[in-house]
Amino acid sequence: MTLACGCTTDPAAPAGTDSLAAAVTPRGARLLAMDMGAGPGETRAQAVAKARAAGITTAVLNYDWSELEPTPFAYQNTRLLADNIFYSTSPHDVSVVLNLRPVAGPCRVVPSDLVGTAWSDPVMITRFSYLLLWIHGHLPGVTVKLVSVGTEVDSHLAPADYAAYKVFFDAARANVKNLWGSQTPVGTTATWDTLTTPGPKQTALLDLNEHADHVFTTYYAMNLDLTAKDPFWGPINDTYAAVAAVDSSSKTAGKVIDFIETGYASAPALGSSEAHQQAFVSAMFGIWDAWMPRLGALVFTWQNDLSEQSAELVAIGGWGGGGCQAPAGAPPAAPATTTVTARGATGARTWSYYVVAVGPNGNSLPGSTAATASGAAALSAASYNRITWSAVPGATSYKVMRLASGGAPATTGLLATTAATTLDDTGLASSTFLFQEYIRTLGYRTHAQPVVDKAGFVQLGLEAHARGW
Repeated sequence: MTLACGCTTDPAAPAGTDSLAAAVTPRGARLLAMDMGAGPGETRAQAVAKARAAGITTAVLNYDWSELEPTPFAYQNTRLLADNIFYSTSPHDVSVVLNLRPVAGPCRVVPSDLVGTAWSDPVMITRFSYLLLWIHGHLPGVTVKLVSVGTEVDSHLAPADYAAYKVFFDAARANVKNLWGSQTPVGTTATWDTLTTPGPKQTALLDLNEHADHVFTTYYAMNLDLTAKDPFWGPINDTYAAVAAVDSSSKTAGKVIDFIETGYASAPALGSSEAHQQAFVSAMFGIWDAWMPRLGALVFTWQNDLSEQSAELVAIGGWGGGGCQAPAGAPPAAPATTTVTARGATGARTWSYYVVAVGPNGNSLPGSTAATASGAAALSAASYNRITWSAVPGATSYKVMRLASGGAPATTGLLATTAATTLDDTGLASSTFLFQEYIRTLGYRTHAQPVVDKAGFVQLGLEAHARGW
């Protein structure tokens, strides 16, 4: 296999490296998409215009079943109506990848009355068919290119669950095709790890895909410790592994593989950089060329980096605790007052923190940020910051978050979960830092205002335009 791309095998190559090999493969029927979203100070229309200028023709719409039908037949149409108007109106009338999610990663996101219902139960199947009909009726102006029923379903399903989910998926696939047309590819999305790792889950996953039009997978070029893989050889080897896995079963052999999510974090803490991400983008286009037509859709996740605090809140579960179902009651209020005082040998460094209250119904919204501008350059037992906050009725504990470091340690994120209302940061380690950096830097444009294109986004545009997008 020969890669026809502008891939640079040197991750330290300057971000301006943009030369492309002449022998690229024209776009053909391939689908180039991105999970688009507005960065700080941008509108959604501006974000879509930026993506279209880079050659991206398709956006991503994600809907959890429990979001659209939280309780029996109580359908919520606000998002659908807005999305239909937006994506059917010029100049942002792009086509979409439709992710309809009864499963979203580890979570079963179904209406409250179906939480304990088997996937193969006729009630579950019929109710989802009603939902599909309702969604279709609310998106009449949107061009749907492919439909995924569930995202990273392997993170939720045990091997014994796949047979029942297959019954559910096969029925959903038939209904999708009746509504959006027989030519619409329908699949269910799983992680690259489960797809390529031999064992009971891989066997069950390949069986689940027996009637899928394409095999859908998410692909993030990372190691198990969240460090970045080589941006060139990592995706080459991993694509070989995915194709080999699909072809190992008579039920899926020869099927097209779609990368429904594709990402590469650029955080230096993970052994990466913007130049690494740029090399990854170029490598993926070359792989796409080399494996055409076995590789169908390439969907980049996501358009913009997250803010520091957004990444931290994702890492600790977000508002409500990050549970798979909405809390039964309200979480506690956010701590009203937080103060930070430098103790011991002080300095001139700024350290900032906030606190999240935790109760039986999950996490509060983040409390206000508090800072000291007289902190030490290196925290220790002799030079530390004391964080104090007001007690919150109903809270059983508090998560103390370092938002900005003034020196050493340089890490941010969760420092402690405590029942007290004070904590001394003596240089405490963050238990969430690497995961935060991973999800924070998956975007191809920065979070800072004004938003700036990262080298990977520039490379994406060069690669796309070279192929006719």
